[in-house]
Formats: sequence, C-alpha cells, structure tokens
Amino acid sequence: MVRRRQILASGALVATAGCLSSGGSETTPADAPTATENRGSGVVSGATLYLSDYGPAIGFDYKIDDYATALLRAPDGAIVEENRLEPEQTKGGLLLPKDETASYTVLVRQEGETIGQQAIDVEASDVEIVDYNVGWSGGELEYVEVTARNTGGISATVTDTGARIPDGALYEGTEIDYIPPGEEVTLNLTDGLGPQVSEPGTVTGQAYINTTRESSVAKFERTFEPDSAEITDISLEWDGRALESGSVSVENTGDMRIYAGLRIEADYLTLAKFWSEEIKPGETRTYEIEHGRYVGEEAGDKAEIIVHQDGATLATETVGVQSSE
Repeated sequence: MVRRRQILASGALVATAGCLSSGGSETTPADAPTATENRGSGVVSGATLYLSDYGPAIGFDYKIDDYATALLRAPDGAIVEENRLEPEQTKGGLLLPKDETASYTVLVRQEGETIGQQAIDVEASDVEIVDYNVGWSGGELEYVEVTARNTGGISATVTDTGARIPDGALYEGTEIDYIPPGEEVTLNLTDGLGPQVSEPGTVTGQAYINTTRESSVAKFERTFEPDSAEITDISLEWDGRALESGSVSVENTGDMRIYAGLRIEADYLTLAKFWSEEIKPGETRTYEIEHGRYVGEEAGDKAEIIVHQDGATLATETVGVQSSE
C-alpha cells in the first residue's frame, strides 16, 4: 500500500538522523547515514534521516524544473510512500513505513519516468530500559521511575508505557511520543493513588515501554513481612475496680498498612472496644478511652489488651485490675 502525506512544511527542511534538541531545532550527529547510490545528474541528493511531525522520515534535496513525484521503494521493490514535489522547493521528505533495518531508495519521477534516485541504509531503533527506581509507601506502590535509551539509528515511536503489580496498575498510558536515537529519557510513571499490596510475601512487578518495534521491560520485586504491631504505651485510670478512662498506643511494626481494632477484656467482660483504625508502617495510633465499666470480683484481677485485624491477634498485653485499696 502506498501512503500519500504532505510532510514538507513551507520553508527549508533540515534533514538529520532523527535527533531533535530540547529547543526544537535539528542537530546532525557524526554518524548520520549516507547515501549509497545516486543517479540522475543531481536531481536527488543528500538523503538522510530526520524526525518529522508524523514520525521518522527520510529527507532529501532535489532539483527539478517541473512538478514531479517522490517515491520510496522498499527492499522488496514495493512503493510504500509517495509525495508531490514542486519545482519552487528544494527539499522533500518521505515517511518511513516501519521501524526496521533495511535499505530504501528515494525515486523522483516525472510522467512515469525515473529521473533521479538515491539509496539510504536505515538502522532500526533499539530501546532498552537501562535504569529504574521504585517508590513504596508501606504496601502502596507510589511511583516507578524508568530511564530508557535508544541505541538504534532512528527515533523510536512509543505506543504506551506503564507499571503494575499483581494487585493493579500504577500507570498505563503514553508519556512521550518518540525517543530519538542516541538519547535517554526518564519517565516518572505515577497517576495518583497507587495499587496496594493485599497479602504478605514477595511481590513482583514490572515497568515497560512499548514501541512500534519492540517492548522493553524492567522487573522489580519486594518482600513484605506478615502484619505485626506492638503496644508501646498503656495509661489506664481506675476507680476501684471500675475502668474510667485512659489510653493505649499501638505501633505498626510491619511492612504494610494495617487496620487494627482494639479491645480490653477481663474474663468475659469487655471493658473498652474500638473499631479498626488505619495505621501506616512505622506510625503509632493512640486509642483514647473515655469511659469503661466495672470489673466484678468474679472476673479476677487481670485484664487483657488485644490488638486485632480481621479476626487475627496482632499484639496483646496483660494489665492488673487496679483497686483504690
């Protein structure tokens, strides 16, 4: 299939090997590809690679005295791209049909006759993730930062990027459109709240950059210990055998956030009870007791403080039932 698209803007077209500087101007590296064939008394010359508004392309100089057609011939002989040339202009461009290593030929024809041609060797893009950094907040994947390098010969067209763990995706989308040859890009893959690890154990995730030619993947993993907590402070106020007020502080000593409830029991009596509260790793939450209840003699002289999550006990402490005597 032959594609027709006008990619030559008004004014001069500067042909390069696909590199765009940060300011948007073109720069030509020392290893820019050179033409391997040139016929037609200078009708077409200077074929080289550049990054157009529509993607990687071949730019060339031409000199004609009447309207003509530029065609791009693939290695198998098929015409895969064409563009109209005007005699008032001197620079043309043809989009590359795919990201591959191949030899193409630029043809210039008038009324069906080839009046000039030039061949150019194209080296495909080659994108690899060369570095990455993963940020966790407890069991939440907050961000993944990846650095990718294109060591190939043309700009890589990026189709999508992302990062995910089995519990969900952190980001899936398109951060950039192209990675020029010889350049590195760093992407911070994050999109608000990240996925939360649901179970302890080793979690394996991946960050990826997909191009029209290939996928580059960086795998990462982290081991999360089972949920754990520690009662770090107990301050209870008794009036005889009646618990009146007080506080209990609980620290999350595990790797993931917990949702911990707390209760104080004396034999069969529940003296105080709290519903589950979120505690992030390394943080401490204090449960404030505003009123309790009387502990009868038959309940004994000991009370137990129990920190629990989803029916599992995370920490316990035994305290004495205080008396005013």
